[in-house]
Amino acid sequence: MRRKIFEAKSLKTLLDEDTRRQLEEWRKFYKEVFNTQIEIKNIPIPERQLHFNQLIVRAKGMTTRRIWNEFKNLFPVFSPDGLHNIVSVRKAVKHYAIWIRDEREADEKLFARSARDLLFQNINSITLEERLLFELFSWWKNKQHLDLKTQTLCAGSRRLGGQVPVVLYFKSCGWLEVNWVCDHEKARYLRAREVIQ
Repeated sequence: MRRKIFEAKSLKTLLDEDTRRQLEEWRKFYKEVFNTQIEIKNIPIPERQLHFNQLIVRAKGMTTRRIWNEFKNLFPVFSPDGLHNIVSVRKAVKHYAIWIRDEREADEKLFARSARDLLFQNINSITLEERLLFELFSWWKNKQHLDLKTQTLCAGSRRLGGQVPVVLYFKSCGWLEVNWVCDHEKARYLRAREVIQ
């Protein structure tokens, strides 16, 4: 069964008020944070599913490097080498949107599943770029960090060599960190974020 895609331009009446509000927030976010104008009416919006109530919009050309550089202006960040050698399942060749659960911590139901498990179970997972955008958006909107107790396994991305990015905020140290795990690694604190696209 093909998933329905609602295009805001031609099917604006089908977008609920909350979706339109979130699109407008993302427009403001890109203007204020990246000094970039995005045309929200042309962004395809996936059909929302139960409990998936946070929209993430990735603008065309929004790279890991560009997002990461914005963090450096806000608070300390740490990542070992290789942050910019990322391959993700979704590319920013045009604006796109996804839905995730609106939770500060990664999805509880996906604890202790490796990236390899998620692939075999056909669970669509957040990419590194999307997770970093969600962090930046959350900070811009509410001055809140994500993943204070867990770590988001960005199973929609791989570093060259096959390692999987992991994102967390070290509250005690006050920095955002990206690190790497093997695709078979699993732990209770490692959780993916499922995506509707």
